Amino acid sequence: MPKNQLKLSLDSVVEECVSFVGVDVNTGSESLLRRIAGLNSSRAKKIIEWRENNGLFVNRQQVKYVKGIGDKSYEQCAGFIRVIASLEGKTKQCKEEPEEMKLEPKETKTGRKRKKPTASGGKAKKKKDSLSLEPNILDTTWIHPESYGAAECLMNMIGVNKENLGQQVFIKEIQNYMKTKTTEELAATLAVGEPTVDLIVKAFLKPHSYDYREGFEKPLFRKEIQDINSLKKGTILTGKITNVTHFGAFVDIGVGQNGLIHVSKMKNTELNLGDKVSVKVISLELSKKRIGLKIHCT
Repeated sequence: MPKNQLKLSLDSVVEECVSFVGVDVNTGSESLLRRIAGLNSSRAKKIIEWRENNGLFVNRQQVKYVKGIGDKSYEQCAGFIRVIASLEGKTKQCKEEPEEMKLEPKETKTGRKRKKPTASGGKAKKKKDSLSLEPNILDTTWIHPESYGAAECLMNMIGVNKENLGQQVFIKEIQNYMKTKTTEELAATLAVGEPTVDLIVKAFLKPHSYDYREGFEKPLFRKEIQDINSLKKGTILTGKITNVTHFGAFVDIGVGQNGLIHVSKMKNTELNLGDKVSVKVISLELSKKRIGLKIHCT
């Protein structure tokens, strides 16, 4: 396969995965963030820069603090980003106002300081003040912020506790309620489209730890091989594809460290996320924890 064609194919797979699974804005890399609708390489780098300077994002709305992300960009990317790490107690509250939001008075040629913008002229200040700094558990789902109102109304109708979202008690109540209602009925009550209701209900039925790859066939790991030190060149293993990039595919082989199948070692095999593969160890760098693999044809 030509290099450019391979790159386009792999990029397409990654973009599809990003759109389907979403990306945690607190842990996502630049290469993943830039593939989200509404973002690009520059905006992705700004997100990471903001994260490094101010701590983890508390909610989706805070992404608007990032320089270069306006209302339109936010509307496009909001449904594909998740805010998970901050809800697990790992965030630190940002005490300082983000640099791009500060409105420092500047000195004029005469040495006098200009007045700070008033309420009528301080658009950035108004933008900052209107944003919530409280965590929102709906930010862990694929529900778009534009549909939060409908989601809140549905939870109130059912009588579930929002803070239990993703837990079995919450899921059970949703399942029981949906046995008595149709999507069409709920759409009419909530004054939204049926696809929106369907999306909200499906999000309510997913546990926090849900990974769509769990339904894939799982590889059989060798019991005698527990860690990277148990490996040696020539060892044949089965594993699961955990990531696909333009230079190769990463494989979970059950040793706590993923191995890499370089594109030159794929033997023209098309690999997709979640695929079960048979691989052979061809190189080991224990000091750097690198495992080189190639496709093993049985």
